[in-house]
Amino acid sequence: ALWLNEQGFHRARAAKGVDLVGKISLYTSDAFAKRNNNCTAAEMRERVVRWLDLYAEAGVTVERALVMTAFGCNYEGEIPPERPVEELLWAHRVCAERGIDLKKLYFADTMGWANPQAVRRLVGMLREKLPAVEVGLHLHDTRGLGTANVLAALEMGVSLFDSSVAGLGGCPFAGHGDARGAGNICTEDMVFLCHEMGIETGIDLDRLIEAARLAESLAAHSRGGSCMLDRSGNTARLSCGYTRSQVSQKASIAVLILWPATSRGMGAPGRRMPFTVTAAFSQPMNRLGM
Repeated sequence: ALWLNEQGFHRARAAKGVDLVGKISLYTSDAFAKRNNNCTAAEMRERVVRWLDLYAEAGVTVERALVMTAFGCNYEGEIPPERPVEELLWAHRVCAERGIDLKKLYFADTMGWANPQAVRRLVGMLREKLPAVEVGLHLHDTRGLGTANVLAALEMGVSLFDSSVAGLGGCPFAGHGDARGAGNICTEDMVFLCHEMGIETGIDLDRLIEAARLAESLAAHSRGGSCMLDRSGNTARLSCGYTRSQVSQKASIAVLILWPATSRGMGAPGRRMPFTVTAAFSQPMNRLGM
């Protein structure tokens, strides 16, 4: 389940069959924080302390921290790399003071500013400070560099990624010129990338594409990734890209796939990467900015 405030958290707790995973969200940009969470980045830190109390009271384990606008912001421009790293170091330090072993720290490219060089820089900086933690990425494909950023991260041994089936999602508060934002990196394309590189995922790509088409039909939009099914049912590569369109405000399904791997590094062909699938049927993803 996803939530942005206490009310959403309590609703998630009351819902049946919903998995609750404790997470911390932080910001590098006051301008975006005010639009997305109605607070400043400093005020969000204060809220995180309250969140830790709520999680403890509810018996929810805190597993990850994520800093939004880690690579840049459409409102504030370039974000110094030290800023997102410091936010995650703060989260790790606060959790440690409470006896919480925070093992997963994520950089979120909320507005699609990331590039492979920036990905390598941030991942390297954080690992220098906290070599034992797992670094994750929450990427958006707003400017078409999503796959390149994933590849750069894989080459550095990153094994945690947020992606969405059919590339659904996006944030209406991200300040894009056309008032639209691309969704998370497309799961089908990322699975295809891994398979082409000899990294096993345990996922049937054809079946995944079928699921993506179902998601598209529920969202009443045709987005799709670069991987499509030909009429014979076999996965076929296309020589061109695809058109991104905004997910309907009425869309109510978002399927995320998190990619935990067994070890760092690319590994040899045939290496297996177990996947965990999490489905959220609540607010439209384009109403939950990350």
